[in-house]
Amino acid sequence: MRYSGTSWTRSDGLNYVVSVANTTGDRRVGSLQGMLRKPATLQIASIEVLESNVLAPQTIELDRLTAIVGAHGAGKSLTLRLIEALFGNVRQAFAPPFLPGYGWDDAQPKPITAVANITVVFNRAHVTVPVDLSEDPRVNSEKWLEALGLRSKLEYIGVPHMLSDLAMYLQNREEYEFAAASDGYADELPIPEDLQLLRSYRRKDLDAVRNILGKDYLSVSSYGWYFNHNDRFDPFPHVIAEAAGGRRIDNLVMSLGELWTHWLFGWKFIFAEGWPRLLDEPESFLAQRGHRPVIDEVFRRCLEHDNQLIVATHSPQILSRFPLSNIRLCVPSSDGILIAPAKSASQMFDLLGVAGMARTVILVEDEMASDILNDLFSELDWDLARQVEIVHAEGEGNVVHGLRAMKNSREVAYVGILDGDCRSKDLFPKGKVGEEAFEYLTRQILYLPGGQAPETELAQAAAKNSVRLAKLLNRQTIDMSTAAAACADLDHQYWLTRYARALGLPQDVVRHNIVRVWLTSETVTDQANELIHRLRAFVDRSQ
Repeated sequence: MRYSGTSWTRSDGLNYVVSVANTTGDRRVGSLQGMLRKPATLQIASIEVLESNVLAPQTIELDRLTAIVGAHGAGKSLTLRLIEALFGNVRQAFAPPFLPGYGWDDAQPKPITAVANITVVFNRAHVTVPVDLSEDPRVNSEKWLEALGLRSKLEYIGVPHMLSDLAMYLQNREEYEFAAASDGYADELPIPEDLQLLRSYRRKDLDAVRNILGKDYLSVSSYGWYFNHNDRFDPFPHVIAEAAGGRRIDNLVMSLGELWTHWLFGWKFIFAEGWPRLLDEPESFLAQRGHRPVIDEVFRRCLEHDNQLIVATHSPQILSRFPLSNIRLCVPSSDGILIAPAKSASQMFDLLGVAGMARTVILVEDEMASDILNDLFSELDWDLARQVEIVHAEGEGNVVHGLRAMKNSREVAYVGILDGDCRSKDLFPKGKVGEEAFEYLTRQILYLPGGQAPETELAQAAAKNSVRLAKLLNRQTIDMSTAAAACADLDHQYWLTRYARALGLPQDVVRHNIVRVWLTSETVTDQANELIHRLRAFVDRSQ
């Protein structure tokens, strides 16, 4: 294989496309920030799915740190297993999905297929390798060996493998104990020469386990066990822990949560330095209080061992540790499984079946202001309405007083939105409220578009854009003129109700379409976009 400066060319003519990648500095920061800022030496950049009977045609973009979220059965675990298989690692794990190439084809009426171009970043260069799952896994493994000069050690890490390894460990242990009893040294199990120390937990490891499990170990060590002095290394670590009071315990008396934690950190995250980790539901067997500590420890280990991390999860606590830009939604479609960037937190909550709690409260003057604000949301940022609670304060003065009363709120952010006609009013003079309160209110109070009462703004917009509004409402121009004439003598607060009734349409429908034509004004659009932009900033900071 030759390197020409822009590509590697194999002797058979198959090219691996290579380009120089941008990288950040090598400055060590906290585990999460470190993984966000510092790319791994080897990481998957994208997977271009060309053909598949389970994945939709798409390009899946991946970061150094990526979370995949979706409902049960959406395809998260399958996607991780497919990524593993695309690197030539197809393992039988005693749990579906079984991938082709391991002798299980006869049991599969419809084997999983995929043809993809995979781009990895390795030593600051982009390398693209074409892979077809229908080929023998050894063929795909050789492709990566030729492209990178490394044998692939990318591995799916999940509960099916842990339980499979545990079952084999228990079976081997039972055989070992039987043989040991026959040889007369059953009281010495396991004998020291059969154990190989893998990891002795450091103080920070013990602290992490305490935060995850709520158990305060004095010491923990994980060992590999050569059963019966043979060369077969056991697939599950033999863990010996010293609990409070000096009591020594091992795998046989540990809970599933303990076994899962020690399997991860005493075994799986001490091997395959530098290769991506595909972690499936790290919250398994753990109480909610352990979800954030377990992912924080995973971050730390991945940063320490130079791993990319791709994790599938159902846990809101784990997802809260990921920036929105690093989260991918896993959803079914008519073409197959889609892995797409998340646009909002509420999309994740929907997939998880979790009711998102609004952490931003917006105080407005009245119901009309609330309705218009929701109409603006639907046109400019539809998801924003689901992340806030709008409260009618019954007047501009109550908006100001409410904000002052909630100034020291820590858990919930409060924002005030006044009608456009309040822009020119001095509702909180600095000399009266004080400089600190003045700066706070100036920062927390926003305004609806326009310079008049909202009803007046809508009435003028309807009159100015009557032809367009008639088309939106499926009415004739004469109908619009008649409705406007019927409301000419009404005060602004009563105008919309009469106008909608004259058109024979629901008030919400009429109001929303008037807002749409109102936004055709460049000034109104600029003010509305500024309002939404600043609200979005408040909401994002409160998450």
